[in-house]
Amino acid sequence: MVDVFAGVLLASFAFYAPGGARFFVEGSKGPEELTGSNGFDTSGPFRLQVQCKGDPMLVFGANLSSVGAMSSTLEVGRISADEWLRRSERWLAERRVRIPSDPELERKANRNGHFARFFAMAKTLDTGETVSMTSRSHRYYVSSAFWDRDSLLWLYPFLVRNDRAAGEWLLRYAFGRQLADAGIHSRYISGRVLEFGFELDELLAPLVAIGTWNRLYPDAPLWEEPSIRAGIRSLIDRLRTWKHAPSGLYRTELMPTDDRIEGGRDLLTYDNALVVHALSAGLPMFEKIDSGLASFARAEIPGVSDAIRKHLVRDGMYVWGM
Repeated sequence: MVDVFAGVLLASFAFYAPGGARFFVEGSKGPEELTGSNGFDTSGPFRLQVQCKGDPMLVFGANLSSVGAMSSTLEVGRISADEWLRRSERWLAERRVRIPSDPELERKANRNGHFARFFAMAKTLDTGETVSMTSRSHRYYVSSAFWDRDSLLWLYPFLVRNDRAAGEWLLRYAFGRQLADAGIHSRYISGRVLEFGFELDELLAPLVAIGTWNRLYPDAPLWEEPSIRAGIRSLIDRLRTWKHAPSGLYRTELMPTDDRIEGGRDLLTYDNALVVHALSAGLPMFEKIDSGLASFARAEIPGVSDAIRKHLVRDGMYVWGM
């Protein structure tokens, strides 16, 4: 059992080997065996070694207390490792994206897509709520932070096609606790701002995602829900404030690389192409939600497209920005 404290108990982790095992912790004097009568305290990293007896199966449980952590390991241990493997394989098979014309692409799409899903989604220990984040790895400098771009432009396109329920959940999360500061560089999984700075592509990401949902699942028009409608209007209202009228393009504070704009070149080609894409994807919804939204999109789609070609093309090639 490992208890994690920060003044108070934060979480507990339990380890259980159905076939029996010996546990050792790497201390200042080398490996020290842990038994029921001893323990250890540390304020830094430590290494736990496990020597399984017979069955090599090792069960790991996590919860808010030692009782909960141990209970979860015992529950998992009641089912054989082979059965857990069968259940996992069946779960993955039910969510497999099919590409009949290209088996190799299908293999890579599913491998990479599921990796993204497990790397960027998790359940919280305290409430059990599923949340989305850029990375669950402690090696990332802002582990467990939320980016609209990463969740909605990178993860969502796979998720919404291979698991409709999970795709709907991610949309509701984006249009729920994450909506208030959509477009701000990064946020905590609670929705509060972590790193400041406006990124145009992140503001557009929820609009692209809801447009994709509407195209794939017209039988489930989420935009009809008042909260989603209000979210769409809010995103469009915020988009309007970043219009650079002299050029007809839209500005940003941070580049899609998360770097600060240098020299005032804040009119970026990728960002403005995404404006056209987001408004085009959302137009079928806008026409049913609000005639004003629809008129705005119909005017901006060709207007921004023309402005890109006028200002962001040099010697026949698109430039990064101006």
